[in-house]
Amino acid sequence: FSAPQACFGRGARCPEGTASPSGFGPTPAGFFSDTGEMRPCPVGTFCPREGTWDPLPCRPGTFNGQVGQTECTPCPRGHICPGFGRVDPAMCPAGYVCSQEGQPTAVSRCPAGFYCLSGTSTADPFRNDTTLRPYACRPGTWCPAGVGSPEVVKDDFFHAQNCTAGFFCEAASVTPTGMGLCPKGFFCPEGTPAPIPTPKGTEAASEGTVQPANCLPNTYAPTIQTVQCYPCPPGTSCEFEAMFEVQVCPPGTYRSVSADGNPVCLGCPAGTWSKQWELRDVGECTPCGPGIVCPVTTMISPCSRFDLPAPFTPTTEPLSRFQCLARNRGEGEGGTGDP
Repeated sequence: FSAPQACFGRGARCPEGTASPSGFGPTPAGFFSDTGEMRPCPVGTFCPREGTWDPLPCRPGTFNGQVGQTECTPCPRGHICPGFGRVDPAMCPAGYVCSQEGQPTAVSRCPAGFYCLSGTSTADPFRNDTTLRPYACRPGTWCPAGVGSPEVVKDDFFHAQNCTAGFFCEAASVTPTGMGLCPKGFFCPEGTPAPIPTPKGTEAASEGTVQPANCLPNTYAPTIQTVQCYPCPPGTSCEFEAMFEVQVCPPGTYRSVSADGNPVCLGCPAGTWSKQWELRDVGECTPCGPGIVCPVTTMISPCSRFDLPAPFTPTTEPLSRFQCLARNRGEGEGGTGDP
């Protein structure tokens, strides 16, 4: 015993100048001693009893960021503490809900129809006392359980997904068909939040229409939200696709109900004429009366003898050809042509 001796047992306090082999007794809780020197338990560990010589690591679900602690702190809501010896908690991962204290891992997925950012601490999306809650997926998208981002990435179900074409999805939709098929008179391309009325000149005759169809020639749609294009009424024409305004038949033409699908106005036949607009039948063309002629179709006024050039009259005067033509009413000033 002429040299210093080690204290008896680990976990004893033997500071400098200790005379007794048992030192000053066991180390207090929160401290440890493996060589006789009392030290505080380091971060990530705890020393729950007196006489500790080997600090215990914090168990999964707990953490300790301070020295000299007798117990570790349970992981708070919105966080997880995986593994042993945690110094600080980790945020609850996006797509999950960590609503309990002391969770070592995230086990509750974000509810369908909603997305959960990192640190979500409640599964109730309607709580207004915290921002760490699920949020409804945007209209036009749907979300299965476990979504962590509102941005759309096709076929990546960590992200929101577009509503299926032909259907529409309001906020917080849980399936790709959302609220159901697009109704008649509307169309729904992929990612539609609400049915879109068909524009003028188009139709949507079936449920689930993805793109509206143009009205065919001989039909038109004067308003939006048209289920079926309307037949062009008599006295008007619809020559082109996607028409929303009919063209009224001009004077000298007509178009009847029995036009056999002909989208254009037809000329009044020879022997008839008309100065009226929007004739609905060939019978509305005016027959040429006595003393007038209608030699061609589509006439808007009949011809009388005064509309025709005067015939040549033989003469013995020494006139040149041009002088003779000048005397002719049809070739004189303002005349209409050589008879």
